[in-house]
Amino acid sequence: MLKKIEKYIYLDYRFIFLKNIIKSEKISLYQIIKYLFSFKRIIIRCVIVFSLIGLVFFSSSEKYFIAESTIIPDSGIPPSSEISEFQDLLTIPSTNTIGIESFENIINGTSFLKKILEEEIYSENFGKFVSIEEYLLNTSRVNSLQKVRNYISNVKSKFLNLFKSTENDKVAGVTVKFKDTLQFLTSYEKSLISTFKSKVEIKGTKSVKITTIAPEAKFSARLNNLLIEKLGEEASRLKTGKLRRDLSLLTQKLDSAKTKFEESQLKLAKYRDENKGFKSSISLTKLEKLTSDFNLYSNIYQEAAINVESLKMELIAMTPFYSIYEPPYVPEFPNGGFSLTPVIKSIFFGLVFSIMLSAFYTFLCLSLIFKNNLINTKLIDE
Repeated sequence: MLKKIEKYIYLDYRFIFLKNIIKSEKISLYQIIKYLFSFKRIIIRCVIVFSLIGLVFFSSSEKYFIAESTIIPDSGIPPSSEISEFQDLLTIPSTNTIGIESFENIINGTSFLKKILEEEIYSENFGKFVSIEEYLLNTSRVNSLQKVRNYISNVKSKFLNLFKSTENDKVAGVTVKFKDTLQFLTSYEKSLISTFKSKVEIKGTKSVKITTIAPEAKFSARLNNLLIEKLGEEASRLKTGKLRRDLSLLTQKLDSAKTKFEESQLKLAKYRDENKGFKSSISLTKLEKLTSDFNLYSNIYQEAAINVESLKMELIAMTPFYSIYEPPYVPEFPNGGFSLTPVIKSIFFGLVFSIMLSAFYTFLCLSLIFKNNLINTKLIDE
């Protein structure tokens, strides 16, 4: 194979041209231009091939629809289209508060995104409600290797589960119950999350702009609405988590106090009905005790009710509120489709490749010339 290449180079006029130049040790600008011009066919062919590749494989991209919405804090100032980005740069979000300024960080949370992928949205193309995970799998280029890995791991786990006992392990008559709380994130899920994040963009702190991308116009707008709802719920959950736990405990305390209050009230009323005509010291003492218990549980119940209502008011005050300044309108025209940019890039790469190929061919020619000169020099010396 190498001999055939060398034979072709020896017969090529470029090789002869370079050999004569080196032998005469003289070269002019005209000769340089003539030599470079001799590669015009290689350059033209490479440019044509690369441009065709760019035209066929890269210029026709998938069409997609972009839905955008703008959110501002409750009673906030509407953003200016000209200086909104500059205002966001000057605004330093507080680390002690959680509101719409935290949306940009919440969307990067893996646990939040895993829940979002399970949400269902109606799709006109499918004609039914589909989960975002299923939609991405059927409309986006999710890494096929990750799909294969996930399928193999599922088959493997199902096979191993066939040989596992479902009964609790017993050691020396003691039943041991073990509940594993570990959570796993597969490479398939990582790939899905990465794909979903490429379809969503959240920017801003003073005013938040949410952008969603999907192959369907209405689906893109519905996805935007879903994100607004879920981001608000997550921000509220993170900010009011402690208050909700306290409210739950106080509510349990209120229920217990209410039960004891009603029991004491019932006992007091029953005793009064049964002992209307008795005026003995024992009956009066028991009546005083029942009355004292009733008053005690009544005060506890009233105090618990006041605390619960107070905490509810505090919970409402702490809940982050926002206003949708610009809702996600259904986009009318798609983005993407045919583009000349990939073709231009392909032409540029074809031009670079042809120049590198010409330079490599020149290097081969010079190598053979110097190799032959060296051999001839040795023969003369001998």
